[in-house]
Amino acid sequence: MKRFVPYFLLVYVFAFSATIEAQDQEKIKTYRALLKTRLNDSVRAQTLTRLAEELSYSDSRGSLDTVLLAKTIAEKLNSPALSVDVLNTLGGIYTDMGKYPLAIETHLRQIELCKKMNNNDDLAMAYGNTGRVYSALKMSDTMLYYNQLAQEICIIELAKMEKLKKPLDSATTLRYKLYQYRLAISYTNMAMDLQDLHQYDSAFYYVNKAIAYNLPNKKMSALAVNYATLGRVYLEHFKQYDQALEYGLKAEKIAKEVNDQYDLTGIYLLLGDVKMQQKKYPEALSFLKKSLILAQEVGITDHVGYTYKLLSEVYEQAGQSDSALFYHKAYFNIHDTILRENQQAQFDLIKSRMDVEKKQEELKIGEQQNKLLNDKAAQQKTIIWLIAAICLVGAVFVFLLLKRNKEKQRANMLLNAQNNEIAQQKNIVEIKNKEIKDSIVYAQRIQQAILAKQEDIWAHFPESYLFYRPKDIVAGDFYFFETTETHVFYAAADCTGHGVPGALVSVVCSNALTRCIKEFGLVDTGQILDKTRDLVLNTFRKSGQEIKDGMDISLIALPINYREQTCIDLLWSGANNPLWYIQNDMLHELTANKQSIGYAENPVLFSTHRITLKKGDSLFLTTDGYADQFGGPKGKKFRYKQLQELFQNNKNATSSEQEKVVAETFDQWKGNLEQLDDVLVIGINL
Repeated sequence: MKRFVPYFLLVYVFAFSATIEAQDQEKIKTYRALLKTRLNDSVRAQTLTRLAEELSYSDSRGSLDTVLLAKTIAEKLNSPALSVDVLNTLGGIYTDMGKYPLAIETHLRQIELCKKMNNNDDLAMAYGNTGRVYSALKMSDTMLYYNQLAQEICIIELAKMEKLKKPLDSATTLRYKLYQYRLAISYTNMAMDLQDLHQYDSAFYYVNKAIAYNLPNKKMSALAVNYATLGRVYLEHFKQYDQALEYGLKAEKIAKEVNDQYDLTGIYLLLGDVKMQQKKYPEALSFLKKSLILAQEVGITDHVGYTYKLLSEVYEQAGQSDSALFYHKAYFNIHDTILRENQQAQFDLIKSRMDVEKKQEELKIGEQQNKLLNDKAAQQKTIIWLIAAICLVGAVFVFLLLKRNKEKQRANMLLNAQNNEIAQQKNIVEIKNKEIKDSIVYAQRIQQAILAKQEDIWAHFPESYLFYRPKDIVAGDFYFFETTETHVFYAAADCTGHGVPGALVSVVCSNALTRCIKEFGLVDTGQILDKTRDLVLNTFRKSGQEIKDGMDISLIALPINYREQTCIDLLWSGANNPLWYIQNDMLHELTANKQSIGYAENPVLFSTHRITLKKGDSLFLTTDGYADQFGGPKGKKFRYKQLQELFQNNKNATSSEQEKVVAETFDQWKGNLEQLDDVLVIGINL
């Protein structure tokens, strides 16, 4: 039972102005023509910066080269105001290109200059852009921190201007509108971050506040992002697909008009997702393939991976198994790459912070050295004009020289300490990786502790077999076995996901099942599943967050002395997973309740099925991993029907022979393909 939680990555609203495509091209031509004329350095740097902003929508490499030229000129002029403007554009381009450490370094420098200049106008934007980078790195706490700093400045400055005597002069009116726009950008970014964190009500609130400003003021680029975010909230939270489609199409229309290739990839992804939910598969495939082409051209790896995932699901639902398998494999291949890139980005960010501190210290040392040279020149001038005081000046000079050398030594020691700290941080990362792996291996031993011993199972079911093959070291699938003085209980369970997350959920669910039988003394299988759901939900509520993980299960209960009985009364209940049994050479199926053990919007009580069996009958409990495995000559799923035929064809074999057939059939079907999920099959011959 694999549950994939989609996320929606849109490029943050940039601080750049955006118009329709024809106007953008006209601006690019104008700026390039202007650069061919005689311009002073300050105007040339500003023109290069504006050109870089326009190029950023379609030519990231060209925009980067252009703004770096502007940065060189600004540094040569030593103009803080000009540098702030250039750094704002440069940091945004680095972020769009995924060069997050460079983006952080650039925006921190921008923040430093704004503070020195007491420039709140640009400081609010610098905070917002820094939050944008941390959002891309999935560091939600830091992202929210910088966004809140940006909002605080905007709200304070707007409040100051609202207290001024009306009417406002033209300059103040422009500043007032600027801060309104800055605040709308911050609301837009906050809405996107909250939607990504599944805090939909808050996201809905902030995106509507942003739209309330952007729509009447015709901020089209930002409005496209607002509509896309709103569409995603209607899709994921409200499940109102028509509304989601309406806002997605609005976003697409605007993004095309402003030629925003970055946002179009996410918008097509949204529209494809909506059409899939509406089961309009050809339209879904059209949007998703547009998204894939753009994402590959622009280089948004996260979008490429999620598009592969949705394409696989659409083809699967449309019954095109070959295409479904192709994109499923493509998703798994790129998924590992994305994980590695995110981990590397986190490490690069730590290193970038240290590099920034090191560079700041180098700047400080450089300033000290310049001051030393200036002092020396002053002393030489004093010697020429004040020969009588040459001895005193020389003594002062020597004293200052020694002091500066000591300061330089101290600074070098600090640099060495910082280099050592970088090496220690790298060592810590390597140690943490080893600790994680060791923890997973230890978690395997913990999970094995909740599983019954094979000999205990055989003591009550001597003619039975257990085919259990986890996908990873630890698993979300587990088998449950428990006895009381009157009954024996056996189950095949499948918790959300596989690996460590699935294993954690399995421990919670296994403990709940044991408590239902041992602590509460329940025998009725439907009552056991009802009580298990209550216990699992109570455990999840303690986290203070909405957790929708859960468990599918097929649970049987037999009298402890069933082997002494001619007619055997069996109790069975299931959550999504059925029970199959063979009686009189016929295979029968008991259908489970279509709900998991866990969160459900409209939960119902689990049904208890009572059937009478006799010696020689067979029971089969299984999770979905076996039937969902891709393989065979055409790379399709094994399917439940084929699994039923496997049980029927081998009903007269011994349990050990049946187990061997089940294992060999699975391996032959899978072939060289990757195992996609945990696999669990239980067979019992009464």
